[in-house]
Amino acid sequence: MEWLWTMVYFFATAAVVYGDKYLDSVGDVLVTNVEDFIMTGSDANCSMKELCDTQVSIMTSLTSLASKDSVATVSTQASDLSAALSTQSVTTGNISASLTSHIANVNTSLTAQLQQALTTVAVNANNITKMAVVQQSNQAYISQLQSDVAAANNSIINTTNLLTQVVSCLRQGLTYGNDGCVPLTTASFATLCSAANAGLLRFDPTAGKLEVCTEQASKDYAFQALQTQTPSLVGTQAVPGHSCRHIRDSGATDSGTYWINGYGDVAAFQVYCDMSTSSGGWTYIARGTSQADSAVGDVSLDPTTAGIWHLSTSTIQAITQNKPYEIYIGHGLNGDIETSDDEESFRIQRLEAPFTFSAPMEAYYGWNGSTWLKSTQYAASSDRGPVWENADPANQCCERNGAGSWISCGPSTNGNEGQFSNLNNNQHLRCKADDTRQDGLIIFLRESPDEVARPGLTQARPGKSCKDIRERLYTTASGAYWIKPTNSPAFQVYCDMKNAGGGWTYVARGSSTSDSATGTVRADLDTKGIWHLSTSDIAAITGPAPYESYVAMGPGSDDIRDNTNINADEFVDVRVRQEQAPMSFAKAMFAYRGRTGSGWSAVGSTGSTNDRGPSWEPNDDANTCCQRDTFDNNAAVRDIQHPWTTCRKAPINLEGQFSNINLNGHLRCQSDSWVRDGLVIFVR
Repeated sequence: MEWLWTMVYFFATAAVVYGDKYLDSVGDVLVTNVEDFIMTGSDANCSMKELCDTQVSIMTSLTSLASKDSVATVSTQASDLSAALSTQSVTTGNISASLTSHIANVNTSLTAQLQQALTTVAVNANNITKMAVVQQSNQAYISQLQSDVAAANNSIINTTNLLTQVVSCLRQGLTYGNDGCVPLTTASFATLCSAANAGLLRFDPTAGKLEVCTEQASKDYAFQALQTQTPSLVGTQAVPGHSCRHIRDSGATDSGTYWINGYGDVAAFQVYCDMSTSSGGWTYIARGTSQADSAVGDVSLDPTTAGIWHLSTSTIQAITQNKPYEIYIGHGLNGDIETSDDEESFRIQRLEAPFTFSAPMEAYYGWNGSTWLKSTQYAASSDRGPVWENADPANQCCERNGAGSWISCGPSTNGNEGQFSNLNNNQHLRCKADDTRQDGLIIFLRESPDEVARPGLTQARPGKSCKDIRERLYTTASGAYWIKPTNSPAFQVYCDMKNAGGGWTYVARGSSTSDSATGTVRADLDTKGIWHLSTSDIAAITGPAPYESYVAMGPGSDDIRDNTNINADEFVDVRVRQEQAPMSFAKAMFAYRGRTGSGWSAVGSTGSTNDRGPSWEPNDDANTCCQRDTFDNNAAVRDIQHPWTTCRKAPINLEGQFSNINLNGHLRCQSDSWVRDGLVIFVR
């Protein structure tokens, strides 16, 4: 029987070796079958119980034989024993044959089951191997993805940092180079793009787009606008834009209805935005007018719908944020126009003063197709809103082509005056025809290019002079601005942006009779003390003679020797001069012309060689004084002009000079004022 247990042990060992639950199951079946065969006697042809019973019978016969004496008995018992042995032999043979057959059957069954188990194990092993290969491949793919994501994140971070630097430079009016922000002047734009600086970015304030220096098909290098479309939620009710320009700058390109909130100063509301005309970004603000600054009618979302309406001026102010802005005025469709000749004409204006419907907006610049021309004519005090006058250089009109660009810009062929308001039946566009409308003129507005294109507001973007800032910034706000007239670092000065057209640079208060810089440059008029720029800086500001200057008594002077009528003199009376020689504080300046109101009077004397700086002599035709324009009719709007008035020979017909050498710093316009630290000089 040992060989049976050897087989059991073998299969059980195989099950352990292969480690498969199926093999464990086969071993359990084998052990159970053998135990059943030996112990239960359930097989009818081969029963161990029969064998035992026969052996007991033989042993009983042998015992009985041993106790018998008679031969007959012995013979009988021997015969019985022989029969029993014969039966035992047959039974043993049957059992042996039956056991051999059963073992063969079990072996065949176990072999088949073992083969099936081995096949299953092989298949499972093959699947495990494949899964391991797939897992290894997936792990490599995941690792590569993680590496790619990390590289992409680094690229995004680097690109974001680079774009942040580029935008920071552009907002300062600079361009980005290898060493950071690099100064970029308007005059050098055309010569910057070459193979040496391919990839250089710049901002075009007119088109409001970024441009990149790139190679063209002709193999030349030129700046080309970057075409970008950025999906944006800006302009929705959930994310309102500040204005239509802000929405356009955020990626919107289609004209239509959007939500704005005026930089958060008003509750969000819907407006119509023109995103195609002249680079787009125009907010529809009015059609017709009621001459009121409060809102009139419901906001129209369709420029073709007739009817008078407009935003309140406070809402318009929230859009412009006290910065220069542009408007265009044209004929809205379906109005009560008397002629259709002007329906394709537009007036494009640039304004600094707050928008109003209740007063004439006569201080503006008109677009002639290449530059802004300043208005010079006053409107009637009865006019309202944007106006235009005949014989005014700013009386310009344009047309619009299919792409939305302004074309055919030039002086109005009609040439007559007009206004947006229909007060006194005077709502005329008058570009080509003598049209009259009561409800049809429309206005679109957008903020002017951002601070990046506006000089003088930051140290990184200085102007060359106050006049340079005035002409490029379109501002009438006097105050501190940054200038850089030479290669020296930029510095702040006070700019008079109102008197006689503005653009005057404050260069001196008092004098040390030295052409070198003296004291600390002041960016306000009220600070007392003697200071002035160097004459070389002043020459860089004015350029070659002739140039203009004016001398006045600065506010807050505390060294006045004659207080007679002093309030009339203090920064009201001015000596306006056209200098014929470079500025000097070390010698007398008698080469000048004096403002007479309608022109300039030449100097007729040489004066004293003991004088210093700008000087004047009695009985000289150039010894003139003017006053600032003091009328207050619509003064906020007229400040852009603010001409000199009452220019005449000085009532105090005495000599004087800017310098206080020999205690002789006299303005002497209306009083015999003697100011040692208070006379100021502005140049333009």
